[in-house]
Amino acid sequence: MSQQVSAGQVLLDSSIFMDINIQNDIPFISLEKILAVQLNQLTFRNITIQQNTYSSILVIDSCNQINISKSSFISNSNQKGKGGSIQAIDNQFIEIENSQFSQNKCLSLNGGALFISNSVFQAQVIIKNSLFNFNTAIYSTGGAIHLENSNLKMYNTSIFSNEAAIGGGVFYQQIIPDFILDFQKGIVYNNKIINNKATIFGKNFGSALRKIKISLDDIKVNNQSLIIKNNSLEEVIQLKSGNQISFQRIQILDEENNPVIIPNSNEPYLTKYCSSVQALIQEVGISVEWDQSSTVLKLVSNTISELQDSKQQVYFKQGKLELEIKIQFLGCSVGDILTHQEKSLICEQCPDGKYSLNLNDTTCQQCPDSAVKCIGSNIYLRNGYWRENEYTDNIVYCDFNPNSCQAESNLSKMNCIQGYKGPICKSCDIYGDVWEYRYSQLFDEGNCYRCSQNVLYIVLQNLAIFLFASCYIFGILKKIISSLQAKLAGYFINKADIIYLGTTLTDKDKSQIVSKILTDHLQMLSLLNTIQISIPSFFKASIGLSGNPLRVTSKSFDCIFSQFPNLQPLWFYQTIWSFSLPATLFITYLIFGVLIYYLYVFLFFPYGDNNLNQINKLLKDWKQKLLRH
Repeated sequence: MSQQVSAGQVLLDSSIFMDINIQNDIPFISLEKILAVQLNQLTFRNITIQQNTYSSILVIDSCNQINISKSSFISNSNQKGKGGSIQAIDNQFIEIENSQFSQNKCLSLNGGALFISNSVFQAQVIIKNSLFNFNTAIYSTGGAIHLENSNLKMYNTSIFSNEAAIGGGVFYQQIIPDFILDFQKGIVYNNKIINNKATIFGKNFGSALRKIKISLDDIKVNNQSLIIKNNSLEEVIQLKSGNQISFQRIQILDEENNPVIIPNSNEPYLTKYCSSVQALIQEVGISVEWDQSSTVLKLVSNTISELQDSKQQVYFKQGKLELEIKIQFLGCSVGDILTHQEKSLICEQCPDGKYSLNLNDTTCQQCPDSAVKCIGSNIYLRNGYWRENEYTDNIVYCDFNPNSCQAESNLSKMNCIQGYKGPICKSCDIYGDVWEYRYSQLFDEGNCYRCSQNVLYIVLQNLAIFLFASCYIFGILKKIISSLQAKLAGYFINKADIIYLGTTLTDKDKSQIVSKILTDHLQMLSLLNTIQISIPSFFKASIGLSGNPLRVTSKSFDCIFSQFPNLQPLWFYQTIWSFSLPATLFITYLIFGVLIYYLYVFLFFPYGDNNLNQINKLLKDWKQKLLRH
């Protein structure tokens, strides 16, 4: 039905159209240039249009006022045209109320249920109390509604479970509809637009892309650089010249802040997308621009189309989306060499097999034989070698105990194995500063043992050494005292002219001389233990115990002293403990001597001087008898 000018009225009321298959390139119903169109209580069901290019089931073109009420458009299909059920072109005012659009399909072009487009003036569309569900435009835009240069207002309307490539619920171009602006302000007018699906972007609403987003985790730089977010600006701090920035994932977001999903170029259905979808995909490209003057790296999209609101105010300018990343450069660090490359100065890291520990180095140093690997400022030592810290290349061989220096082990700390610390890993971690647990030297020098696992051993060891040394000293003292007693008795006998004993007494000094020589040799051998020469450990232990037992006991008792952090310095308490053995022996011997003295006096001399007179008388009688003979 057509008029030469916009005039006349059309009323279609209480009709049902169903199960129709149209093969030619004409619409099922076409209304053109009519002043007023009233469609009331109509049902369009299971109508399919094939081989059409521009038509639809219901085509309304260049009409002034259109009202569709209490109508149903269900399970209709448009294979090649626009609009699964209705195609409205260059109309002034369209109102749809109390109607249902369900399961309609637009198989090639735009608008699963409705396609509304104006080329010159802006169309005004109102939808009230209606339902749009399960409509599809899988290779195009607008699963339920497609709008071009049209303003849409909605009230009490539900749009859900529709699907399209872009804009699963509603897709719009040129004009941003009032209902979208109301949604952004939180004014919904009891509308529900939910659970729609889009394979590329715009699940519920589809239009121009809004912004570029990149997560801080997706910006990859070297370990020395920092990535922070300062307000809305990403910043890369301490980036060295010559380093690279890589972006693992860059996202372009739609108006619902969902990322665009770009179809794979190898997908077979990619060519089935309509031309408008192909054009929108082209907008998704990202390029990188560098602003030398402001040291800003820009991620820039392709040109995005302009959007205006219903009052012709620019809502979104045509142009390119940009994301700025501020770069703060850092000078060369240790391990880098400053080199000239074309017109730039670049910090170049020392390659594998070389190193540098000085910022002023102009060339990299060759990796030493004591290292397994060198690169940058890193020197990875071989086992058996030690250095003070990572800033020095003064490498020392651990001649004291090479097994304690295990720089190649992942379990080592500061090049030392567990329990050891200090220069060439010679000291035990007595306070647990490095290894958390306390370690100390126990019996053999150069080996550290965990204190908490050897408490009983320490006590028993020191008691055994203490008893051995005590018995040894008591035995020597007893022998010396016995020898002195014999000498004194012989001396007084000679002086009393009782009997002449000659020089036999001096022969008893030989054993003392031999004992003294043996003790001196043992002490010399103990001193030899402190010199770094190759001596079997069992020999060191036995010589150390016999020649210098105090040194062994004072070291092993470090485990006891280290339990109390206030007992510092440790060497002071070691010295005090080293005097414990002679002090104990002296006190014990003094007490023992006093007890013996009093027992001897009270048992053998109960009558004092009378006994002494009797002894003198006996000595005189022996002398006279000897003279007679």
